[in-house]
Amino acid sequence: IAPRLPLLYSTADWKVLINQVSVLPEYRRKGLANAMVRRVIGNAHGKSPVITLDVMDGNPSKKLYSELGFVAGCGYSDYVVES
Repeated sequence: IAPRLPLLYSTADWKVLINQVSVLPEYRRKGLANAMVRRVIGNAHGKSPVITLDVMDGNPSKKLYSELGFVAGCGYSDYVVES
């Protein structure tokens, strides 16, 4: 698992937001991301009716999230301000 926090999420009164899921390349395809997201889902069960996450287009993890029951919401584009 990555030396930084591999899973970041936050809670509000009405939803849980998964901010980041990261697994080092050598540990991928071993079910770690699946287990981490399932843990958040389990912890949120009965406490929050909504769990959200953001996934960039082209991210292969979209398949995992779909298998875990997430559905696509509204799309948006990244806007960057260059200094």
